[in-house]
Amino acid sequence: MVIACSLLIDCTNLEPIPTVPKSLLCTRNFDMPLTLYGLKNCDTCKKALKALGDQDVHFVDIRAEADLEEKVPAWLKAAGAESLVNKRSTTWRQLSDAEKAAGESGDAADLLIAHPTLIKRPVIEADKAVHVGWTPAISKALLGE
Repeated sequence: MVIACSLLIDCTNLEPIPTVPKSLLCTRNFDMPLTLYGLKNCDTCKKALKALGDQDVHFVDIRAEADLEEKVPAWLKAAGAESLVNKRSTTWRQLSDAEKAAGESGDAADLLIAHPTLIKRPVIEADKAVHVGWTPAISKALLGE
């Protein structure tokens, strides 16, 4: 069904449209490419992907696709072992005390490369920043909310 209508507008007394203050505009940066490293079945990764849906997000599976030998040292330098090592994971509980000690010290890179599920997820690279996890602060930083 097609409905046609016509509307007559008197354009002689139009006022200029007021501008919106920049503080009220959306601050999302849709031009900023994001890379989200995580697992496809991870609920937190799914939540982050859903929230970032309007942005250009490249998903990389940390088990299958990520170059961890290159990425993990950079992530550790940017975020630190305390943020990057997931001590609540099943994999962490199955480690020996010596492996846990290595993970808690500054020598976590080899452990994280050998056991990718120990990496707290998601790891989001945005511009030159590295964000670990999906918290309200990270959401605000990436989405401007």
